[in-house]
Amino acid sequence: MLEVLQNTSDLRFQFGAEALALLHDEFNIPTKWQQVIGDVGEVQFDRPSLTALLDGWFGSGNQQVRTAIEHATAIVYYRHQTAVRVVDTLVCDDASQFKLLTAKLAACWIHDGRHYEKRSPVVPRHAALLNTFRQRYRDYYESLRQYRASPSTERAASLGLEFDELFASRTGYAALDARIAKTAAKKNELLTVLSEPSVPLSRNEHRGIASQL
Repeated sequence: MLEVLQNTSDLRFQFGAEALALLHDEFNIPTKWQQVIGDVGEVQFDRPSLTALLDGWFGSGNQQVRTAIEHATAIVYYRHQTAVRVVDTLVCDDASQFKLLTAKLAACWIHDGRHYEKRSPVVPRHAALLNTFRQRYRDYYESLRQYRASPSTERAASLGLEFDELFASRTGYAALDARIAKTAAKKNELLTVLSEPSVPLSRNEHRGIASQL
């Protein structure tokens, strides 16, 4: 993903205090290796020189720690390089490779909506409940699209409350209710648009969500 954001396959890696903090806070690598990395100091590596360094440390073992070091130092380099603009907000799904790359993550509504599309209830009542909720979901998404075209503080506040009401719904269909709760847990990421109307609602916004649900 960092290769895509920087439009290059020639990644660079930045060691130093910021990388060390990232490895401690997010990757939780052993203290032993934190000390070793700290001793390296504020240094940049290209891919061949980093590979040589890590081969010397780990050989063919410790793949988890090795990968954590590669990820953290590549992320820190990206944050501070000036060759390309650093992306502030990334619209993405739940895949782990998107974490930590940008200051903010905005969840993709189409990706979230597909979880409802995948439901295949066999009980007619459950099917009816799902169809009703999916329509409410589409209607709310359309409201967000309209907000992007004409944002206002008042409308943002109203849409925040509407989100809470919609995704606090309990239908009695356990599988659907569990899915609704998972969407509710992603409120901040899904509603990035309310504070940043220029951020797309999905990675495939041009396709529209109606056809996805």
